[in-house]
Amino acid sequence: LKQHQWTFLRNSDYICDDNFKRFDNMRILFLLMLLIADVPLDFFSSYCSKETVDSVYNDCYIKAVDEFGEDAPAGTYYLMADWAYATSLLDLSQYCLDKAFDYDISNQVLRADCLSLSSAVARLKGDLTAAIKYAEDCLEIDRQSGIAENISSSLNNIAGLYMTYDDAESARKYIDEALALEKKLGRSGYLAIRYGVASEIYLHLGLNEEALEFVDKAFALDSLDNRSEKIAVRRSQKAEVLMKMERWI
Repeated sequence: LKQHQWTFLRNSDYICDDNFKRFDNMRILFLLMLLIADVPLDFFSSYCSKETVDSVYNDCYIKAVDEFGEDAPAGTYYLMADWAYATSLLDLSQYCLDKAFDYDISNQVLRADCLSLSSAVARLKGDLTAAIKYAEDCLEIDRQSGIAENISSSLNNIAGLYMTYDDAESARKYIDEALALEKKLGRSGYLAIRYGVASEIYLHLGLNEEALEFVDKAFALDSLDNRSEKIAVRRSQKAEVLMKMERWI
Protein backbone atom coordinates (compact mmCIF):
# COMPACT_ATOMS: atom_id res chain seq x y z
CA LEU A 1 0.00 0.00 0.00
CA LYS A 2 1.23 3.45 -0.81
CA GLN A 3 0.07 5.40 2.21
CA HIS A 4 -1.13 2.65 4.54
CA GLN A 5 1.23 0.27 6.27
CA TRP A 6 0.07 -2.39 8.69
CA THR A 7 1.85 -2.26 12.02
CA PHE A 8 -0.17 -4.73 14.08
CA LEU A 9 1.97 -7.84 13.79
CA ARG A 10 1.79 -11.30 15.23
CA ASN A 11 4.58 -13.28 13.63
CA SER A 12 4.39 -12.62 9.92
CA ASP A 13 5.59 -9.18 8.84
CA TYR A 14 2.36 -7.82 7.42
CA ILE A 15 3.89 -5.20 5.14
CA CYS A 16 1.73 -4.42 2.15
CA ASP A 17 3.38 -3.86 -1.22
CA ASP A 18 2.90 -0.94 -3.57
CA ASN A 19 2.66 -3.34 -6.49
CA PHE A 20 -0.76 -4.95 -6.47
CA LYS A 21 -2.08 -6.95 -9.38
CA ARG A 22 -5.04 -4.94 -10.57
CA PHE A 23 -7.02 -7.15 -12.95
CA ASP A 24 -10.05 -5.66 -14.70
CA ASN A 25 -12.47 -8.15 -13.17
CA MET A 26 -11.10 -7.42 -9.69
CA ARG A 27 -11.56 -3.70 -10.20
CA ILE A 28 -15.16 -4.25 -11.35
CA LEU A 29 -15.78 -6.49 -8.35
CA PHE A 30 -14.31 -3.88 -6.05
CA LEU A 31 -16.52 -1.12 -7.50
CA LEU A 32 -19.60 -3.29 -7.02
CA MET A 33 -18.60 -4.11 -3.45
CA LEU A 34 -17.93 -0.47 -2.65
CA LEU A 35 -21.41 0.43 -3.89
CA ILE A 36 -23.13 -2.15 -1.71
CA ALA A 37 -20.65 -2.21 1.17
CA ASP A 38 -21.90 -1.39 4.62
CA VAL A 39 -19.30 1.34 5.10
CA PRO A 40 -20.70 3.88 7.62
CA LEU A 41 -19.45 7.12 6.10
CA ASP A 42 -20.98 9.22 8.88
CA PHE A 43 -19.13 7.11 11.41
CA PHE A 44 -15.87 7.27 9.48
CA SER A 45 -16.18 10.99 8.81
CA SER A 46 -15.69 11.78 12.48
CA TYR A 47 -12.19 10.34 12.13
CA CYS A 48 -11.11 10.99 8.55
CA SER A 49 -12.28 12.19 5.14
CA LYS A 50 -14.36 10.21 2.65
CA GLU A 51 -11.34 10.22 0.34
CA THR A 52 -9.30 8.48 3.04
CA VAL A 53 -12.08 5.96 3.66
CA ASP A 54 -12.31 5.14 -0.05
CA SER A 55 -8.53 4.86 -0.35
CA VAL A 56 -8.19 2.61 2.68
CA TYR A 57 -11.12 0.42 1.62
CA ASN A 58 -9.72 0.12 -1.90
CA ASP A 59 -6.25 -0.85 -0.70
CA CYS A 60 -7.59 -3.24 1.93
CA TYR A 61 -9.97 -5.00 -0.42
CA ILE A 62 -7.34 -5.59 -3.09
CA LYS A 63 -4.93 -6.93 -0.48
CA ALA A 64 -7.66 -9.09 1.08
CA VAL A 65 -8.55 -10.71 -2.25
CA ASP A 66 -4.90 -11.62 -2.71
CA GLU A 67 -4.37 -12.84 0.85
CA PHE A 68 -7.69 -14.35 1.95
CA GLY A 69 -9.54 -15.51 -1.18
CA GLU A 70 -13.15 -16.32 -0.33
CA ASP A 71 -12.73 -14.62 3.04
CA ALA A 72 -11.88 -11.31 1.33
CA PRO A 73 -14.92 -9.43 2.74
CA ALA A 74 -13.95 -10.30 6.32
CA GLY A 75 -10.30 -9.79 5.48
CA THR A 76 -11.06 -6.31 4.15
CA TYR A 77 -12.57 -5.28 7.46
CA TYR A 78 -9.68 -6.88 9.35
CA LEU A 79 -7.15 -4.87 7.36
CA MET A 80 -9.22 -1.72 7.84
CA ALA A 81 -9.25 -2.43 11.58
CA ASP A 82 -5.50 -2.91 11.43
CA TRP A 83 -5.06 0.47 9.74
CA ALA A 84 -7.35 2.16 12.29
CA TYR A 85 -5.42 0.54 15.16
CA ALA A 86 -2.12 1.76 13.71
CA THR A 87 -3.49 5.30 13.58
CA SER A 88 -4.89 5.08 17.16
CA LEU A 89 -8.54 5.12 16.04
CA LEU A 90 -9.59 2.43 18.51
CA ASP A 91 -13.38 2.78 18.21
CA LEU A 92 -13.10 2.61 14.45
CA SER A 93 -10.81 -0.41 14.71
CA GLN A 94 -13.27 -2.24 16.95
CA TYR A 95 -16.15 -1.38 14.62
CA CYS A 96 -14.30 -2.90 11.67
CA LEU A 97 -13.44 -6.00 13.69
CA ASP A 98 -17.10 -6.44 14.65
CA LYS A 99 -17.96 -6.23 10.94
CA ALA A 100 -15.32 -8.87 10.17
CA PHE A 101 -16.82 -11.20 12.76
CA ASP A 102 -20.23 -10.84 11.11
CA TYR A 103 -18.89 -13.09 8.35
CA ASP A 104 -18.48 -16.84 8.60
CA ILE A 105 -14.68 -16.83 8.41
CA SER A 106 -13.34 -20.14 7.09
CA ASN A 107 -9.67 -19.11 7.33
CA GLN A 108 -8.84 -19.89 10.94
CA VAL A 109 -5.58 -17.95 10.88
CA LEU A 110 -7.54 -14.86 9.82
CA ARG A 111 -10.06 -15.47 12.60
CA ALA A 112 -7.22 -15.78 15.11
CA ASP A 113 -5.65 -12.57 13.79
CA CYS A 114 -8.98 -10.77 14.25
CA LEU A 115 -9.17 -12.03 17.84
CA SER A 116 -5.57 -11.02 18.52
CA LEU A 117 -6.19 -7.52 17.22
CA SER A 118 -9.43 -7.32 19.22
CA SER A 119 -7.40 -8.17 22.32
CA ALA A 120 -4.92 -5.39 21.56
CA VAL A 121 -7.73 -2.87 21.05
CA ALA A 122 -9.48 -3.91 24.27
CA ARG A 123 -6.23 -3.61 26.21
CA LEU A 124 -5.63 -0.06 25.00
CA LYS A 125 -9.24 0.81 25.87
CA GLY A 126 -8.67 -0.49 29.41
CA ASP A 127 -10.92 -3.55 29.20
CA LEU A 128 -8.48 -6.19 30.42
CA THR A 129 -11.16 -8.84 30.98
CA ALA A 130 -12.20 -8.64 27.32
CA ALA A 131 -8.56 -8.45 26.21
CA ILE A 132 -7.71 -11.71 27.96
CA LYS A 133 -10.86 -13.43 26.65
CA TYR A 134 -10.03 -12.46 23.06
CA ALA A 135 -6.41 -13.56 23.55
CA GLU A 136 -7.42 -16.92 25.05
CA ASP A 137 -9.82 -17.55 22.15
CA CYS A 138 -7.02 -16.66 19.74
CA LEU A 139 -4.66 -19.09 21.47
CA GLU A 140 -7.23 -21.87 21.23
CA ILE A 141 -7.46 -21.43 17.46
CA ASP A 142 -3.67 -21.22 17.20
CA ARG A 143 -3.35 -24.53 19.04
CA GLN A 144 -5.89 -26.12 16.71
CA SER A 145 -4.04 -24.75 13.68
CA GLY A 146 -0.75 -26.04 15.07
CA ILE A 147 1.29 -23.03 13.93
CA ALA A 148 4.01 -22.86 16.58
CA GLU A 149 5.01 -19.28 15.75
CA ASN A 150 1.47 -18.03 16.35
CA ILE A 151 1.08 -20.10 19.50
CA SER A 152 4.26 -18.54 20.88
CA SER A 153 3.03 -15.05 20.05
CA SER A 154 -0.35 -15.62 21.70
CA LEU A 155 1.27 -17.06 24.81
CA ASN A 156 3.55 -14.05 25.04
CA ASN A 157 0.62 -11.65 24.61
CA ILE A 158 -1.41 -13.36 27.34
CA ALA A 159 1.56 -13.27 29.70
CA GLY A 160 1.80 -9.53 29.16
CA LEU A 161 -1.91 -9.08 29.81
CA TYR A 162 -1.70 -10.94 33.11
CA MET A 163 1.21 -8.76 34.12
CA THR A 164 -1.04 -5.76 33.51
CA TYR A 165 -3.38 -7.41 36.00
CA ASP A 166 -0.41 -7.80 38.37
CA ASP A 167 -0.90 -11.57 38.18
CA ALA A 168 2.67 -12.74 37.73
CA GLU A 169 1.91 -16.35 38.62
CA SER A 170 -0.50 -16.74 35.71
CA ALA A 171 1.85 -14.81 33.44
CA ARG A 172 4.69 -17.18 34.33
CA LYS A 173 2.74 -20.21 33.10
CA TYR A 174 2.29 -18.68 29.67
CA ILE A 175 5.77 -17.25 29.24
CA ASP A 176 7.39 -20.55 30.27
CA GLU A 177 5.52 -22.33 27.49
CA ALA A 178 6.38 -19.57 25.02
CA LEU A 179 10.05 -19.85 25.92
CA ALA A 180 10.02 -23.61 25.41
CA LEU A 181 8.46 -23.15 21.97
CA GLU A 182 10.88 -20.43 20.88
CA LYS A 183 13.89 -22.51 21.89
CA LYS A 184 12.66 -25.17 19.46
CA LEU A 185 11.88 -22.64 16.73
CA GLY A 186 15.32 -21.07 16.98
CA ARG A 187 14.22 -17.53 16.15
CA SER A 188 16.79 -15.35 17.83
CA GLY A 189 14.82 -12.10 17.88
CA TYR A 190 11.64 -13.64 19.25
CA LEU A 191 13.56 -15.74 21.77
CA ALA A 192 15.23 -12.57 23.06
CA ILE A 193 11.80 -10.97 23.48
CA ARG A 194 10.52 -13.99 25.40
CA TYR A 195 13.58 -13.91 27.67
CA GLY A 196 13.01 -10.21 28.29
CA VAL A 197 9.37 -10.75 29.25
CA ALA A 198 10.33 -13.72 31.42
CA SER A 199 12.89 -11.59 33.24
CA GLU A 200 10.23 -9.02 34.15
CA ILE A 201 7.81 -11.71 35.32
CA TYR A 202 10.36 -13.59 37.40
CA LEU A 203 11.61 -10.36 38.93
CA HIS A 204 8.05 -9.53 39.94
CA LEU A 205 7.83 -12.94 41.62
CA GLY A 206 11.02 -12.27 43.60
CA LEU A 207 12.98 -14.87 41.62
CA ASN A 208 15.88 -12.49 41.10
CA GLU A 209 18.58 -14.94 40.05
CA GLU A 210 16.33 -16.38 37.35
CA ALA A 211 15.39 -12.87 36.25
CA LEU A 212 19.07 -11.98 35.90
CA GLU A 213 19.77 -15.14 33.93
CA PHE A 214 16.93 -14.41 31.51
CA VAL A 215 17.93 -10.79 30.88
CA ASP A 216 21.54 -11.83 30.31
CA LYS A 217 20.37 -14.35 27.70
CA ALA A 218 18.21 -11.73 26.02
CA PHE A 219 21.12 -9.29 25.99
CA ALA A 220 23.44 -11.89 24.46
CA LEU A 221 21.01 -12.69 21.64
CA ASP A 222 20.33 -9.04 20.86
CA SER A 223 24.05 -8.26 20.91
CA LEU A 224 24.83 -11.08 18.47
CA ASP A 225 22.36 -9.65 15.98
CA ASN A 226 23.31 -6.03 16.74
CA ARG A 227 19.78 -4.96 17.70
CA SER A 228 20.87 -1.66 19.19
CA GLU A 229 17.47 -0.51 20.44
CA LYS A 230 16.86 -3.83 22.15
CA ILE A 231 20.34 -3.79 23.67
CA ALA A 232 19.47 -0.51 25.38
CA VAL A 233 16.27 -2.06 26.71
CA ARG A 234 18.17 -5.06 28.09
CA ARG A 235 20.67 -2.83 29.86
CA SER A 236 17.82 -1.00 31.53
CA GLN A 237 16.20 -4.28 32.49
CA LYS A 238 19.43 -5.63 33.94
CA ALA A 239 19.95 -2.46 35.98
CA GLU A 240 16.48 -2.92 37.46
CA VAL A 241 17.24 -6.53 38.38
CA LEU A 242 20.58 -5.63 39.98
CA MET A 243 18.97 -2.83 41.96
CA LYS A 244 16.36 -5.29 43.25
CA MET A 245 19.18 -7.63 44.25
CA GLU A 246 21.07 -4.69 45.82
CA ARG A 247 24.07 -5.51 43.70
CA TRP A 248 25.79 -2.31 42.64
CA ILE A 249 28.29 -2.20 39.79
